[in-house]
Amino acid sequence: MKRLFYMLMASVSTLLILASCDGNKHSYTLNINVEGLKDSTKIILQPVTHVRNADLLGEAYIIGGKACFSGSVENPTGAYFRIDRGNGWLPFVLEPGDITIGGIISGIPSQRDTTITNYDFSNLNVTGSENTPRFRYIFSVRDSLFGVGAQNRQKYAALTEQHYLARKSNDQKRLKALEATEEYKAYLAAESELSAAFKSRYTTLITNGNDSFWGPMTMLALYWYFTPDMRSLYEGFSEEAKASSYGQEVKKELYPLGCPGDKLENFKTVDTEGNSVSMEGIAAQSKYTLIDFWASWCGPCRKEIPNLRSIYEKHKGNGFNILSISIDKDKAAWQKALEEENLPWVNVHDTDGTIANAYGVKSIPMLVVVDSEGRLVVENARGKDLENKMDELLAK
Repeated sequence: MKRLFYMLMASVSTLLILASCDGNKHSYTLNINVEGLKDSTKIILQPVTHVRNADLLGEAYIIGGKACFSGSVENPTGAYFRIDRGNGWLPFVLEPGDITIGGIISGIPSQRDTTITNYDFSNLNVTGSENTPRFRYIFSVRDSLFGVGAQNRQKYAALTEQHYLARKSNDQKRLKALEATEEYKAYLAAESELSAAFKSRYTTLITNGNDSFWGPMTMLALYWYFTPDMRSLYEGFSEEAKASSYGQEVKKELYPLGCPGDKLENFKTVDTEGNSVSMEGIAAQSKYTLIDFWASWCGPCRKEIPNLRSIYEKHKGNGFNILSISIDKDKAAWQKALEEENLPWVNVHDTDGTIANAYGVKSIPMLVVVDSEGRLVVENARGKDLENKMDELLAK
């Protein structure tokens, strides 16, 4: 029965391959010609993106060491050649023309999970894609830095294990003794040097592509996530780079709410009294409104509340207001927290996460200040920084 299943799969895949690769109506044809994979092994073309569950560029099954993809791309597209249920991938650029990925693939079962195979793609070659060498170079730089990191971990393995055990047991005397050694100081220096090398080399790779899609695509390829300090990299891109699909994705991640001055999305909901409220309606009542995303279970959120109350009491008569939005899943827990905190401003419950999703909330507390037209003024300032900023704005 198992043999019959694979025969049927092979027949279906062969028909799909012939159908997709016949004719010249497609802008590109990607031929896979490899050794080392069993028939009916599933291969995947994954795009360079930070979007979760993004659509694949394609998937197919190996038959006799071969498979084929075809389609069209308006611009060169960064991609990863992967094998289903496997670790490892081959970066390349999908672009118009005839492209071939060929060579030998080897693999060994993962020690952690024998159902997963660790694949070695180092013996594969990509031909027909003029942009692939540049893309592969980017990853060679990354891999060389990872190699230095691996060497550091191996060199200082015994030291870091002792430090971990001392920290785990809260042995402060042992921790101080370890951290006073020359070896530990050398370890910190090596880590600092590697961190600086990553930042320097990555910045160079990204800025080398400032004038085209290469800049933002390189950002997406090298970093798993972005932090606000990376906005300067985006701002250095040309208008062409920013307008590319990669540039737009980078902007959306770096500026989930938009840039200062952008009008934020309006929403309508009900407050604790059952009254209908909207962001635009509340914002229109004051010069500035602080929108506070929080939850009853969030310690930092509750810790920030006294500061918010202090700013509110200081400026409520001077054109300042607050709108608190709870993302609690448990309504009773939210209501209990409201009683405990006694918040004197409008409070709403984002019951299904619609508002938080629209505002790109990834962590809380998330504090946003808008003007009377609902335009972004301040993003994620907290504590004394928030107080100083509101003092500055409301002094005008």
